[in-house]
Amino acid sequence: MDFTSSLTASAYLETLALPNEAPRINSLLDTPVETSAAIAEDQAALGAVVKDSVISYVKDLPPALRQAVMDSTLAAQLDADARFPDQQKDARQWYDRYMTTLAVSGFGTVSSRYQTYSPRSTEVELNSVVLEIIEAAAGPNKAALLSLAGNALEALKGDTQALNKMESKKHDSTVGGFQIMPALYAENGNAIVMLACMQIHRKESSGGFWFVKWKRSDVTIYRAADAVELNAEHYDMRAKGLIQDFLYASAGDYLSKLKMPENL
Repeated sequence: MDFTSSLTASAYLETLALPNEAPRINSLLDTPVETSAAIAEDQAALGAVVKDSVISYVKDLPPALRQAVMDSTLAAQLDADARFPDQQKDARQWYDRYMTTLAVSGFGTVSSRYQTYSPRSTEVELNSVVLEIIEAAAGPNKAALLSLAGNALEALKGDTQALNKMESKKHDSTVGGFQIMPALYAENGNAIVMLACMQIHRKESSGGFWFVKWKRSDVTIYRAADAVELNAEHYDMRAKGLIQDFLYASAGDYLSKLKMPENL
């Protein structure tokens, strides 16, 4: 399907669905994401947790593009959750719907297939696996994207509130799905974003998924990863309004169900 047409993009985005859960509001990482040698000193990185996604971006990425990345990934996650709530059974369908929504929003089409991944080490730690996956798929911007992702994960490790928000509803589960999205600023005014999606199936529930080690034989990892460009003009003209309307409806739907305590 050709999503470059405004009519096609609008028709798709108007079908986005909401899950029966409170939307998780963007949570800024409290711990600063430190600059590394791969990123210029005047481009110190920033980061945020958006539902099940860790997003990091260089400081010179304009606020409008930062918001575009956060809003589009939140809308894509909410819609995929509504349509495929059982990620253990419908992992590939969830991923396909999530990626289609991002493509409609202006991200380039991802060619990477959702498939099993075998970590290098016999002991598996999710944050290390993320960097392995990005390293293999990042292309010419590998050093900067790896630096952004690595620093964001270090910040996440030191931010209990953000980590707990990301782990919510997964702590006692055997299945966890996450997205890691470092973003750079391109000379043409677009954002270059690494879309790294992964799902972890473990044999036993054993607390959180992040910063914990397992034997490789005790987990199965599915992943897809590609570096794509977010077309800022496409997003602004054809997706921004519809996505913001969808997210406002999400918040409004939740708030409309709040009840006053009876003892007031």
